[in-house]
Amino acid sequence: MKVPVAVLALAILIISAPACAPAADEEPAGDEAAAAADMPSAEAGIAEADAAFAAAWDAGDGAAMAALYTDDAIVLQGFIESLVGSQVALETIEVRSGNGVAIEVGSWAITGADGEHVDHGKYIVAWKYVDGVWRLHRDIFNSSMEQ
Repeated sequence: MKVPVAVLALAILIISAPACAPAADEEPAGDEAAAAADMPSAEAGIAEADAAFAAAWDAGDGAAMAALYTDDAIVLQGFIESLVGSQVALETIEVRSGNGVAIEVGSWAITGADGEHVDHGKYIVAWKYVDGVWRLHRDIFNSSMEQ
């Protein structure tokens, strides 16, 4: 079942509604420190999640996309369109990580169902390591095309 991107955005915003206050920065201790020792590299986890994000986008699977975010995620978007049938390509430019959080800087491009270039831009994602998986926690993306 294909889900319009606008519906996905609404679902993500509903999921993110409780996230009004930022969490305090804390050093991992006890069980958290042990979990951090078993944590895969941010680069590897983010690459895996980016591939899953692109696959979910391409399939129009809003539920699969939403599952990649933390429970208290916030999506800060510069635009939203109905792009049913479109394909997205993500390119990571830089990842910085530490203490169970990571920042990814990248670029994206969207191709329409007809294969024509639709839009492109850049993004920054704050990732959080939750329940053994790197999850999108704060997500902002903007178009580089003139509006």
